[in-house]
Amino acid sequence: MKNRYRLFSEVIPFYQDLLDAIAQAEESISMMYLIYDKGSWTEKINDVLVAKSEAGVRVRVMVDLLGTMTDHPTNIFQNFRMLKRLENAGIEINIFQPSGSRMSFSDRLHIKLLAIDQTTLFIGGSNLGDYYTDWQDSNLRIDGDFGQAGHDLYEFVAANSAKGMEQYKKKRSEINLSDFWFGDAQVLLTVPGSRKDICRRMLDLVLNTNDSIYFRHWYFLPNKEFLNAMLSQMEHGVTLRVLLSHRTRIPIIDIANHVAIKKLVQAGAHIFRYHTRYMHSKITWNESGDIIFGSANIEEKGLNSNFELCLKINSPTLSDELTQHFNRDCAISLNQTPTVLKNQPLLKLMLAYMLYLVSPLL
Repeated sequence: MKNRYRLFSEVIPFYQDLLDAIAQAEESISMMYLIYDKGSWTEKINDVLVAKSEAGVRVRVMVDLLGTMTDHPTNIFQNFRMLKRLENAGIEINIFQPSGSRMSFSDRLHIKLLAIDQTTLFIGGSNLGDYYTDWQDSNLRIDGDFGQAGHDLYEFVAANSAKGMEQYKKKRSEINLSDFWFGDAQVLLTVPGSRKDICRRMLDLVLNTNDSIYFRHWYFLPNKEFLNAMLSQMEHGVTLRVLLSHRTRIPIIDIANHVAIKKLVQAGAHIFRYHTRYMHSKITWNESGDIIFGSANIEEKGLNSNFELCLKINSPTLSDELTQHFNRDCAISLNQTPTVLKNQPLLKLMLAYMLYLVSPLL
């Protein structure tokens, strides 16, 4: 049975559908998010989670420790009180702290996943918090026959957290991550110190595309390997199209990415900076229907040392929908033409080059 995909390009409809789906859960709910921030939306979700737990549904919520503390600092104490309330209601709470000899404290849980029973998954770019509703983001609802795969993945990740390491340690050896699927979508992970599936598959997508390839990303800071692959493919007639967020929450990246953008535009790439608000999507696809959709940005941290989840999907229908949204948003974005880039101030370019050199450390 083929998966059914529903694309959300705005956050509020995504939250509402996610909330409605949680309310229909009958057996199990497993959630992993970098951010679970106290506000009106998480309170709505909490009320349903508690009701489901009281009705006998197994509910598990994993959130990142640093994300909880730093993403919205004014809510630190409220967030921990909220999570404690859920735990007191019988919900399993795992505040993720990486644990393992090949990991460091800075290796964050950047995954966004909600698995409901054996039939429904939500993935994408959005964390859960009221202020995300003002951002543009891309998320997927996936319906199909997944068995326990979404919940197994929760346990695998929990086995790499200080709190869940002993409880779920067997899951790390039971799952074959080289052949792990959500229905007909292949699961790709970045696991610090052991797996770089997303990086490899994304590079494969670049190198094996013969028509047009699209990048829609919050952070777009390709390293030398990715940059050279893109430049090489354009030399062979591939059309490269990029839509990135003009501003992010890390201004250093917003400046440093001008170096790669300039090289790509000079080689013929079509690049646009989405400037009306934050654009938080993380998707790469081509016109043949090959799609990598999930939580990983095009930058060192996302591709190499965060816990990240993407799906490798083949769906010409979804690819066409992504392209339609891409073209619509490019029409209201800043076109990075050779003339525009040529007229940038010299000091800004010098700063961009200096920051680009240290970008692997960002």
